[in-house]
Amino acid sequence: MVAAIPLALLNLALRETPLPSGTPAVFGGILAGAFLLSLVSLGLSTRVALRVKPIDAIGLRE
Repeated sequence: MVAAIPLALLNLALRETPLPSGTPAVFGGILAGAFLLSLVSLGLSTRVALRVKPIDAIGLRE
C-alpha cells in the first residue's frame, strides 16, 4: 500500500493516467498474492521466534 503513490505517479508520467493497465482479475491476483506472502512471512517468523520455551530462553545469551 505504501508503494501505491509512487507507482501511480510513475504511471501518470509514463501513460498520462494514474491507473495501471490490466484487468481487475490481474489486480485481484496481485493483491491476493501479496496477502498470502505476508501471512506466510508473519507465520514463519512467529513460529521461529516462539520455538524455544520462554523459561529456556531466559538463560540463553545471543
